[in-house]
Amino acid sequence: MKDDLALRVHERLAAFPGLRPVAPGEGPGFRRWDLASMVEGALGACVDPLSLTASREQELRARLGEFGQARKDEDTDDEDMDRRRYWIYATGEPGPGIENKSEDRHEDGRGAGDGHGHGHRQEDRREHRREHRRDGAPGQGPIGTIAVDTWPTGAGALRIWSLYVHPVARRRGLASAVLDTVYEACRAEGLHGFRLDAYWTWQNSVRHYLNRGLWVTSWKHALGLSRLSYLPRYEVREYGRELTFLVAAGPATPASGSPEMMPLLVAGSEGGRLRLRETTEGCALMRDQRDAVRLYARSTLALHLAVRGRPLIRGEAEWADADGWGDLGEPEGLAYKIGVFERVAREAGWRVNSPYANPMLFGAP
Repeated sequence: MKDDLALRVHERLAAFPGLRPVAPGEGPGFRRWDLASMVEGALGACVDPLSLTASREQELRARLGEFGQARKDEDTDDEDMDRRRYWIYATGEPGPGIENKSEDRHEDGRGAGDGHGHGHRQEDRREHRREHRRDGAPGQGPIGTIAVDTWPTGAGALRIWSLYVHPVARRRGLASAVLDTVYEACRAEGLHGFRLDAYWTWQNSVRHYLNRGLWVTSWKHALGLSRLSYLPRYEVREYGRELTFLVAAGPATPASGSPEMMPLLVAGSEGGRLRLRETTEGCALMRDQRDAVRLYARSTLALHLAVRGRPLIRGEAEWADADGWGDLGEPEGLAYKIGVFERVAREAGWRVNSPYANPMLFGAP
């Protein structure tokens, strides 16, 4: 399924120097990068997609179960699939500096020749090298991946998938630059922006997206985060034991060069319970804003509280209604869903490194 606006967005993305569409025959290589992302997030293990052999790939997919299976449309290069995949390249540099270390190493550091199956691993390495030449030669190949839908959501946004940057190419702002590129391409074609999902238990990813200023627009199945043109820029500032959520109240001022930031919500705690209030300025501002801003502000602040391990529950009455906010909304709804997310992750064998080691830290009665 394709949409004309979305296709024009993809034309812009394909023309961007830091992106290259995945070519026919490169699907298996892209899937290995996707797998490396899943292994790092779910299991806490760092896997180099450039040295991942067929036997190791099969082992990891089996360990991840249903989460390790490739999407059906990733087995084809058909243009009609519902998302398009891109390699991320480091622009303005001679190369990303990623070398192909195709020694099939185990997690404990043993080499491919240790133990049984040496002949099979040798063939795996030869097969990998053939694939790697298509993915990109060492030092000049891709340093990450991203996929973008070919059809907008109901909010007039494109959904992003498979965003991943190789560990040796991180801390250069590459992922942020790619997100900016997708947003600008969407806006140029009349769409509002993008959405993406993140797993709660992947705390590094969640914190990265929050630091990027993405809004929380859902927590129904995962954490849905968005950058949309009708949602203003926001900041979360910490004053003592309180967090204040501020939104841009208007255009940039000549004096500061940045928009005036208006406090909207203040969150603190007392007796292990959340204390949440709207500011006077925020109440006045909300009369002139979309209802979405007010709803998403509460949800976004709730996630900022959660990654800090702060209380999310105000009292027994609010907690009793928590499952009513299981899609989005009040902080008690997020507390309820975090319990669900962590239980599902543990059942799947994922690593769970939660800010809430003790459930009482939620502020639950």
